[in-house]
Amino acid sequence: MSNAAGPSRVDRPWETPADLPQAPPPGTSRDEAGRQTQQHLQSFLDKLNSREWSPATTKTAIRRYVQSVINSLDLPDNLDATIKPWYDSVDDYERRLNLATNEGGRRSNTLQSNNGHRDTSPGGHDEDARSISGRERRRRNRDDQSDEEDDEDELRSPKKVKQDVSKFGWAADSAIKRANLSPRHREVISLVENYSADVDSSIEHLESSGTNPYLPRKQWKFVLRDQYVELSEVLAAVTSYHSGDVQRGNGSALSDALEGTTLAKPAASKPVLDQVNWRRAWRAVYNAILFAFPNRRKELDRYEDHIQKLFDGHVESNHSNILRYDRAVRAIIGSRRDLLYDDYTHEDCSHCFTMYVTTTGANPKRFVENSTAGTAVDVTGNMFATIAKNPDMVPTLAQTNKVEKTTEPGASFFSTSRFWKSAVSCLYGAVVEDKKGADVTEVEKSSGERMSFLLRFMRGLGFRWDSKLVYSKTAWYTEMDKPLPRPPAEEYEGVAWRTIQENPNLFETHTPISPDRLGSLLNNHPNPSFVESVLTTLREGLWPWANTRPSKSFPETWDNAWAPLPSLKERDFIDSQCEVEVEAKRHSPAFGPELFPGMYSTPVFAVPKPHTDTFRLVVHQSAGEYCQNNMVDRDETRGARMDNLLVFIPLLLAFARAHPSEKLVIWKSDVSSAFRLVPVHPLWQIRQVVTAGMPTKEELGKDMWDRSRLRRHVDWSACFGNRGSPRAWASVMGLVIWIAIFILHILLLCCYVDDCFSVALARDLDYYEPYSTWMPREQVALLRLWDFLGIPHKAAKQLWGSPLAIIGFFVDPNALTATLPPDSKSDLVLHVREFAASRRRSLTEWQQLAGWMNWSFNVFPLLRPALSNVYAKIGGKTKASALIYVNKAVRNELVWFADHVETLSGVLFFASIDWNPFCEADIVIFCDACLEGMGFWVPSNNTGFMAVTDPSSPMAGVFSIEKLLRCSPLSNGLRKLFLHWTGLQKIHGDSLSTPTI
Repeated sequence: MSNAAGPSRVDRPWETPADLPQAPPPGTSRDEAGRQTQQHLQSFLDKLNSREWSPATTKTAIRRYVQSVINSLDLPDNLDATIKPWYDSVDDYERRLNLATNEGGRRSNTLQSNNGHRDTSPGGHDEDARSISGRERRRRNRDDQSDEEDDEDELRSPKKVKQDVSKFGWAADSAIKRANLSPRHREVISLVENYSADVDSSIEHLESSGTNPYLPRKQWKFVLRDQYVELSEVLAAVTSYHSGDVQRGNGSALSDALEGTTLAKPAASKPVLDQVNWRRAWRAVYNAILFAFPNRRKELDRYEDHIQKLFDGHVESNHSNILRYDRAVRAIIGSRRDLLYDDYTHEDCSHCFTMYVTTTGANPKRFVENSTAGTAVDVTGNMFATIAKNPDMVPTLAQTNKVEKTTEPGASFFSTSRFWKSAVSCLYGAVVEDKKGADVTEVEKSSGERMSFLLRFMRGLGFRWDSKLVYSKTAWYTEMDKPLPRPPAEEYEGVAWRTIQENPNLFETHTPISPDRLGSLLNNHPNPSFVESVLTTLREGLWPWANTRPSKSFPETWDNAWAPLPSLKERDFIDSQCEVEVEAKRHSPAFGPELFPGMYSTPVFAVPKPHTDTFRLVVHQSAGEYCQNNMVDRDETRGARMDNLLVFIPLLLAFARAHPSEKLVIWKSDVSSAFRLVPVHPLWQIRQVVTAGMPTKEELGKDMWDRSRLRRHVDWSACFGNRGSPRAWASVMGLVIWIAIFILHILLLCCYVDDCFSVALARDLDYYEPYSTWMPREQVALLRLWDFLGIPHKAAKQLWGSPLAIIGFFVDPNALTATLPPDSKSDLVLHVREFAASRRRSLTEWQQLAGWMNWSFNVFPLLRPALSNVYAKIGGKTKASALIYVNKAVRNELVWFADHVETLSGVLFFASIDWNPFCEADIVIFCDACLEGMGFWVPSNNTGFMAVTDPSSPMAGVFSIEKLLRCSPLSNGLRKLFLHWTGLQKIHGDSLSTPTI
C-alpha cells in the first residue's frame, strides 16, 4: 500500500488557529446558544478529520471556544465537564491514527522483506509483474483487498478482552434465579435484550412504524430497557404535546455528547402532585410499555389498580406519601430483571409500603414529614440552640426542606399549602370528616364547600366544628406578593441624592436582623423573587412604594415640623427619645438648625400611653398638603396582612378536638420596636427628618425661645406614621412566620403585627435559658429562632396561660370563649356615645370609629348592622381632614350599638356557633302558635306539650306568643325533665321574624 501524495500527517507543521468563531453574544437564548456551539465544535472535528488541524490544535480550539461561551453567557464554570465528550472524540481519532500509522509501517516492512528474498533456486528466475498470469494477479488483488478491509475493521473496533462471566461473584445465584423465572419474566428479558442490542435503531424503527404512542425519545430508551421512567418528565412532555409546544430532539450523536453538560438543555419536568396528574403520566407510560411488550397488559392493569386503590383509600392530605411509594416501587422494579409491575408484594417493595403508606401518622408529635421535600424533621430538638453555637450548620438546616424554585410568585403555593394541610391532618385529626358519619347537603356536595347556616349578616363570622383551616395570612401573603420596590432611577438625579453624597455621616442603613441568616432559611420558599427583595430591603433600606413628586407643586425641601408642645414634659421626652434612637442606630447624629436641600421634616408629638404616665413618640407623616403619606401609593399599601380571631379560632377548635381531656394554654410573644427594625433607603431617610428642641406654647407666647435650639435628626428606620410601614413589616415578619411554620413546624402559629400567638398543651413545656423560665415548647422554639435572626424581644412581653389576652380579647382555650375585657368594653361605649353626640367629625375619626367597632364584632357579631349608615356616610370620601356631619340615622345606630354592648356579657362561645341543621341536630322540635294557644312536639320520643293563652295577658299577641314558644324547649325545667335533651337543637316553626330577632 502506498501513502497519499504530499507530506505525511505526522510531518505536517501544525499551527495554533489564528482566530476562532465568535461566542454567542450575551442574551442569546439557551437553545440558540447550544445550537451554535454544537455547530462550531463539530466544525473543529471536521478540520481534524480533513487533516487541517492536529489533535493538540483541535483541543486548544475546543477549550478556548467553550471558555468564551461560558464567559459570554455567564454560565456555571464547569469547563472540564463540558469539553470532556469532545476531548474524548479527539483522543479516539488520535488513537486510530496512531494505530493506522503503526500498521502501515508493519506492512511496509513485510513488503520490503518479501521483495528482498526473491526465488534464486536452480532453474528459477525473478518473478515480476510481467510473468504473473492474469488469473493470479486478480487473486492477489482480492487477497490484498480483503486484508485492507480486515485492517479497517480493526481500526474501527479495537479488539476487547473477552470476559469470563462464569467468574463473576453473582454468576451462580443469577443462573439459579433465571432458571426459576416464570415464562412471563423470561419473555420480557428476551425482548429487552433484543431492544438493548441497538436501542437507537429500535427507537428509529418504532417511530417509523406510524403506530407508536407518543413518548419522548429519552423515555423510550428507558421503556425498551424496562427501566425506571420519570413520570414528571413524561407529564411535562404530554402536557406540551397536547398544547402544541412539543419539541422533538434530533437524537444525534452530537446532542448525546452534550448530554449532562452545562450546554445541554435539561429535560423539562412538571411535578406530579396529585392522583389526576399521576394517572395522566402513568397512562402515557402504560401505553408505551404495552406497545413494546404486548403481553404485559394484565400486569400493568394490576399495578395501576393497586395504586388507584391506595389513592381512593386515603385522605388527600396523605396522597403525597402514595406518590413517593409509587416512585420507590417503580425504581426497584426498573433496576431488577426478576421483578415485574405486579410483583409489588415482593419483600423489597412491601418494605416501601411500610415506609411510605402504613406509617402515615405514626408518632406524629415528634416527626412530621414534609410533603414538599420528603424530609423528616425533628420538631422537638433544640435546633436553634445548636445553630447559635455553630453557625456553619445553617446551610445544612436550610437544605432539609428544599423544593423547586421558580421565578413566578406563588408558583409552588399549592405545594406548601398541601404540606400544611397534611401535617395538620396528621397531628390534629382529619378535620374534614363529617360529624357522626352524616351526609352533607347536596349543595355542599356540588360546591365542595361547607355552607353557613347563620343569618345573612353573620356570614363569615361563624365557626363550625369542621371549619376550613388556613395557615397564617401573614405567611401566606409572602407566597403571593410581588417583590418590594426599589427607588426609581430619577431619584438618583435630584438634589436629595447630592445632599446624601455630601453628608454621608447623616445617612446609614442599619438593622439588628441578619439578612444572611434569614435568607439561609428560605431556600425552599416558593416566591424567591419576593424573598430576595425583602433581603435587599434589609441590606439597602426600604422604598415605601413612593413617588416623591406626585405633582409639580411638591417642593424639593419642606420644613413642616412647626408644632409647639404643650409643656416641658413633652419636650424633655422627645429630646430624650431622640437620644435613645441615636444610641440604637435608628437616628443620625444631631445637626441644624436648618434643613439641607431635599429634606422633609414633619411634626413630632408625645402621645400618652393608655393607663400609664409615659409617652409614645409619634411622627405625623400625614400632616400638611405636602406630607410624606401623600407620596405613598395607597393601592399598593392597603389591605391587612394580619391574623385575627377568624383565623385563629378554627385552629384552636381543631387543637381542642385533638386533645379533649388535656388542659390547654395560649401563648403570645411580642417583638420589640417592630416597625423600627426595618431600615429605610437613604433617599427616603432624607424625607423623614425628626426635629427636637421645639418650643412650648408658653415659651412661644412669651417670646422666650431661640430658633438656634432646634436639633435635627435623620430617621433611618420605618416609623409608625408612614403608610408603607405596615406592609413592609408584614413582609419581613411574614417570612419569619413562614420559617416557623414550614421549617420549625409550629403549624398553628398566627401573627397580628408584632404579636405572635398559638395554642399548646399545658404540660408541653421547655426551658428558655435567657429568661431562666419554663415556657410552652413551641414558644421557646420561636424565641430561639428570633435570637438566631437577631430579632429583639423582652421577657415581660412573652406570656402564656389560660385565659390570655389576644388582640384585646381574653381567649380561654378550655372553655372555648372569647371575652371583651370590662375596661375595653366601657371605653368603647364611652367613645361611641361621644361620637354620636357630636355634630361633625373628620374622615380620619370616622374611620377610627369604624375600625374600633369592627374589632368588637369578634365577640358581638350580631351588632354588625350598626355600621351600615357609617359606611354609607364615608363611602367615596378620601380627604382625611374633611369634616363629615353626624346625621340622625348614624346617631340612632350608634346609640343602639352602645345600648346593646352595655347589656351584653361580651362573651362569645365559639365551640358550635355554626352547624348544619339538616344532619347535625341532636334534637328536632316542631312548634306552632295561635291566638288561643301554643304547643311543640318532639318526634324522637313522641312527646308533645301544649298551653292555652290568656287573652288578658300583655303577651297575648301572636308575635309575643311565638317568641315565648321558641324559648319553651330551651327552658331549664324541660332540660331537667328530659336529660337527653342536650346538644344541638333544631326547632321548626312558621315565623321567620322570631329567630331573626
